[in-house]
Amino acid sequence: MKSTTKIIFFMFLLLLCIFSINYKTDIKDSDDFKDLPNLSDFRKLPQSEQIKLMKIIDSMPMDYVVNYFEGKIADYVNNKKLLDLITINIYEDNLLMYENQNKKQFNNLFISLELSINHENMSREEAENISNEINKEIFQLCIKDTYGFLKLNTLYTNFIDNKNMSNYEYTTGQTFLSEIANIEQSTEELETQTIVYNFVHENKNFILRKFGIIANTKELYIEIPIYDIYEKKSQTAILNNLQNISESLYEKLKSNSESRKYIQNNDLNKITISFYTPWNTDQYTTYSYTLK
Repeated sequence: MKSTTKIIFFMFLLLLCIFSINYKTDIKDSDDFKDLPNLSDFRKLPQSEQIKLMKIIDSMPMDYVVNYFEGKIADYVNNKKLLDLITINIYEDNLLMYENQNKKQFNNLFISLELSINHENMSREEAENISNEINKEIFQLCIKDTYGFLKLNTLYTNFIDNKNMSNYEYTTGQTFLSEIANIEQSTEELETQTIVYNFVHENKNFILRKFGIIANTKELYIEIPIYDIYEKKSQTAILNNLQNISESLYEKLKSNSESRKYIQNNDLNKITISFYTPWNTDQYTTYSYTLK
């Protein structure tokens, strides 16, 4: 009896292994969202398997991602008599950082919509309520599958009525932050990012929000928000010192061998350091350094 029980147990393990191997292989070799596990199944996976799937999700071609969400949203709009789709813009922000970690943000997908809505025979309150409900439905549509839930950062929706009399704008952020998986980075990029991150966090109230290469301008872009400065004297002191801080960071990057290699290997033209000061009239103070 014991021998029979052991045989059945080992056969069960063998079948389980075969299923897991086939499942992983199918996912690995596919760029199709249909091959991803649904959100409920994803949540049940061990963290190691979640990380593998998240790396596959992050490597999916952007053209495919755009077509997928454009199709979902267009189908939704076409089934709503009140709505017409004016514009849709879907993009990844590959520079976005977790603000208190030396990591690129995984959920970095943004969707911006402009919709025409027929408000005829409605009060303004009714029109606003309907716009709000439609915005919620589109957001839920975008995050109901595994990819959207993990990757969508923010949905921007702007409703324009059919007579262009009023606008209703919504910004809906995704609260789930997928910090268990990192965006793939080269050693040189991570080293350079670490230099910037450590430098920024030496300064009180400074945060590294964006770091990375803007491909079409061949520049290394660094964005540093400065929050919670309330006293006028402190604000003035910081503003007067921004150029010195910027130059110190630039010199630090120039003097490090890994960051120099990163700059050379990517054939960069300039480094841009932009400080975001929401408490100042001019909210951005930007310094650029030509490299060639």
